[in-house]
Amino acid sequence: MGGGRKALKDKLVTSGVGEGERMWEEVYSGVASRWDMGQVKEIHLGSDGAEWAKQGVDYFPGAVHVLDPYHLNRRLIEAFGHDEEAYSRIRQAIYLGDWEKVEEILGGVARRVRGAKRRRIEKLWQYLKENWSGIVTSSVAEHLGAIEGQVQHNVARRMKRLGASWTEAGADRMARVLAARANGVLGRHTSRWPVLLARQEHLAQAVRLEVKRKIEEAGSWHKAGLPALRGPSAGAPWVKHVLRELSWPSLSSLIP
Repeated sequence: MGGGRKALKDKLVTSGVGEGERMWEEVYSGVASRWDMGQVKEIHLGSDGAEWAKQGVDYFPGAVHVLDPYHLNRRLIEAFGHDEEAYSRIRQAIYLGDWEKVEEILGGVARRVRGAKRRRIEKLWQYLKENWSGIVTSSVAEHLGAIEGQVQHNVARRMKRLGASWTEAGADRMARVLAARANGVLGRHTSRWPVLLARQEHLAQAVRLEVKRKIEEAGSWHKAGLPALRGPSAGAPWVKHVLRELSWPSLSSLIP
């Protein structure tokens, strides 16, 4: 792409609402059905640091977890605010993979702040500690910062509209529809609807004809076997309200 930008090629989108284990099984199934995993030499698994997301390395042998730089930088900005000096220092320590220096900087900042600022530093400290292996391995692969962009373009833009509200089942279905569209396979499913509708109409017409035929048969039987229904006494109460009701078939008997 222009300006040195790179484009994601041959992507496979999987989205849904459910437990992390179930979703990773779906991801692996989709990937393995599309590519020969025996020929894949490197797998870099990018995440925002969530535990369920990092569990993906258990499904792909040899996979390396990489903490998404977008989320890392956002955490740093949230913790340090306008302390540009501390922000620059810790960025340098992280770039060098120097955990001791990172702890030294965090400890120094934590000692001179109080309240909410200190809690943000402690929260960042824990986040970096839990994801340090994913941070120091980030140099193995090119930045996977496209994660948020892919989520936004493929799922969030449709599902996070102002005022949108979803049930769990509805959100799961919509997420899967959006994934099918992103993968260019939505037409395989939507193209089936005209065929299904035509089939349903054909069956409905067959049922209507059969019901009509049985009603006509029942009417012929009434005319032949119960002349009182059409004779001079047809208007008598005992014919109108008793004999006619007893002789008329129920709807359930007309439908096969």
